[in-house]
Amino acid sequence: MGRVTAPDLLGDVLPAHAPRRRAGTATIAAIGVSAALVMGTGAFAAASLSGGGPQPEDVLPAGAIGFVKLDLDPSATQKERVYGLTTRFPLAAKELRSADTLREDLLRLAFDDSGTELDYDTDVAPWIGDRVGVAFLAADGDEPDVVVAVAHTDAGKARTALAKAAEEEDLAFTVLDDYALLGEDQAVVDAAAGAEDHLADDEGFTEAVDALDGDQVALAWADLGRVWDALPADLREQAEDGLDPTGQVVVGVHALDDAIEVVGRTLGVKSNLPDDDGDGSPGTGLAGQLPAQAIAALAAAGLDQSVEQAYDAFVTGAETVVPDLEAQAAELGLTLPDDITTVLGDEAGIAVWGDQKAPEVLARTRTDDAKGAREVIARVLDATGTGQDVDDVVQSLDDGIAIGTPGGLDALNGKGLRDRAEFTAAAPDAQDAAFVLWVSIQDALELTGLDEPDAEPLDALGLTVSARSGGDVELRLRVTLR
Repeated sequence: MGRVTAPDLLGDVLPAHAPRRRAGTATIAAIGVSAALVMGTGAFAAASLSGGGPQPEDVLPAGAIGFVKLDLDPSATQKERVYGLTTRFPLAAKELRSADTLREDLLRLAFDDSGTELDYDTDVAPWIGDRVGVAFLAADGDEPDVVVAVAHTDAGKARTALAKAAEEEDLAFTVLDDYALLGEDQAVVDAAAGAEDHLADDEGFTEAVDALDGDQVALAWADLGRVWDALPADLREQAEDGLDPTGQVVVGVHALDDAIEVVGRTLGVKSNLPDDDGDGSPGTGLAGQLPAQAIAALAAAGLDQSVEQAYDAFVTGAETVVPDLEAQAAELGLTLPDDITTVLGDEAGIAVWGDQKAPEVLARTRTDDAKGAREVIARVLDATGTGQDVDDVVQSLDDGIAIGTPGGLDALNGKGLRDRAEFTAAAPDAQDAAFVLWVSIQDALELTGLDEPDAEPLDALGLTVSARSGGDVELRLRVTLR
């Protein structure tokens, strides 16, 4: 079966002298139901990406520099999870009828806000399928070409609707057997439709997708080498000498019973995360040892190395990014970067709680030179004239030091975040992570005095970055709901 292009259908509709307009990005975004729109409604209206039938990557061309995919008809398990999570948000709950109608409800919302003349019920629902993919292709200009693949169930009805949209927005499109391809330039769309090799045949792409465990409700992928090559030459010339990025980055989104989770992986990308033994487990769980009453906590490993690298890159050398930094540090009694790395040690973390008038803070660092770290802090206290003795703010520990307010230091004897369910639920892999950020959303809103009824279902946010064997990196962002 062949394909029908926009010029075939619109040759007698659009006058030859009609000015060229920017392509129908509103229609493309509406039909594509972009990830931002779906996330913004509080629902990831997508399914297991391992279902049968043609996939967007089967029809989009190989050589893409990036790709995003959504499936709008969740499997039974995902459908119930997505619907259950979505209905916890009052505004979204008013628009959704049931788990069985989740796909239609969200698509209708997308088209109602799209700014196009297309009506979902009459123009789109009769033909639109379950899957959509967006490919980003290298182009001669500063911006990549974008081609959207939308699954259809009726080629004729798809042509009719897209032709109607093209009348008002000069939309470029081509209808294939199972998908309609949409874009801003008809030549680009036609070239994509006629490609002999497709993204599904790309070894880097398939390897990256396989690296994500389990079913994903949405997918994003990029080839860093191709992205780099697609950048304008002047930008590449301004970049750091010797920079030649390679490898794949892939991100998956899925729904849990009480959370929405985003997991990202790198493959073949050079990482500076600490991983001394090469087995991908550099973390020591400092975040979990911070006080359980914390509203927010942050911990990172390898900060001493990061500071040294940043100092070499931005302070030393012919061009100093921060002028007179060493002189300013000397006024505080500091010698850079040695004093900073001594205090930070191999791992450091900080937690905050309390209220705005009387906040409590506790920072912990794991350092082999606890005595030296105390001396550095003492010099800073003397130079700043605070009148505080180092013993008032620093406590020595078996593996380093703790710095904090009086209430913060008192909390050292209490429970840690690892004993708090909100922490372990939002950051389940914090024990082995090289970077951990955790926030109790409701406590943070209360602390800042913000009254956000729409945020009431949100419980906690956890972000972890972990080294994996072979030098790869895994990022996990989880938002838990009450």
